[in-house]
Amino acid sequence: MSNMFDQWNLYSRILANNYMRHRDLSVVLREFLAGLARSCRVVDLGCGDGWMARECLKSTQVRRYVGIDTSADVIARVRACPPTGSDPDNARIDLYCEDVFTALPALPAGEFDLVLSSYCLHHFSQPRKRDVLRQIRRLLTPEGGASSGPTWQGTANRRAICA
Repeated sequence: MSNMFDQWNLYSRILANNYMRHRDLSVVLREFLAGLARSCRVVDLGCGDGWMARECLKSTQVRRYVGIDTSADVIARVRACPPTGSDPDNARIDLYCEDVFTALPALPAGEFDLVLSSYCLHHFSQPRKRDVLRQIRRLLTPEGGASSGPTWQGTANRRAICA
């Protein structure tokens, strides 16, 4: 996995050509976030270089962004260009270079509006996915939502993405 995304030219081409529907997903997430009446708190699992978070948060006030990835290289990329949203001076940015199974239990329960797991969950076994999904549920506010990129199939499922 890390070898694939160490090849940033490939990743850039995937994004530029929307091969994995990143742009489409970011539109849906911006619509979801537009419904929040406050600044948002976001956890980004397998954050990569932060592109998805930057794209979907660009018109949202971000109170807190937590990026988690096992690659020190991508954490450095996010640190250089963090997803601070529309009010960058007031965004708290926390970056963790560790796996989600270690990072998620350490985060506070019920304090996040959105958990992004774009193209992350499919790497785990079924029991590990259940563990991560339980942690995601624990982190979310009652109005919060979660998104996992590969599950999105088009406009008919827009609300399901963030449920």
